[in-house]
Amino acid sequence: QIAALGFCMGGHPILELARMSLPSVKVLVTYHGVFDGVDRLSHVSGNENKSSNSDDEVTTSKPNVLVCTGEDDPFVGKQDLALATAMFNDIGCNCRVMEFEKTRHGFTNPAQDYNPSDAFAFNEDSYSKSWSATRDLLKKAFKVNK
Repeated sequence: QIAALGFCMGGHPILELARMSLPSVKVLVTYHGVFDGVDRLSHVSGNENKSSNSDDEVTTSKPNVLVCTGEDDPFVGKQDLALATAMFNDIGCNCRVMEFEKTRHGFTNPAQDYNPSDAFAFNEDSYSKSWSATRDLLKKAFKVNK
């Protein structure tokens, strides 16, 4: 059983893992994942196993996807995020998007506070919420009681 976490450019590998529909892939999580160019990918549609987008529901037949992103992230376009989410759902993933207010790119990395670009910033609250959601998802998907 596989879980994969992707940061920044890791958004694309997470999407590709979902598109492969491998039965061993159980959890896919992306943090400030970039999905640029997703509009040029072959779009899967018509899947009867659409996502419920419920944070309480965890499936075992298709990947459970958690997308953690910041509303103020200039590298994650709203259209790209919407297209990636639609693709996850059309594939049949149980997809949940957590979009954090006042959160920029790289929000999980405390070193971003030293980045001179205004596009980047660590956000303790967004980091904590995204990591907590990740841990909860992993526990449910892999049936861990700790």
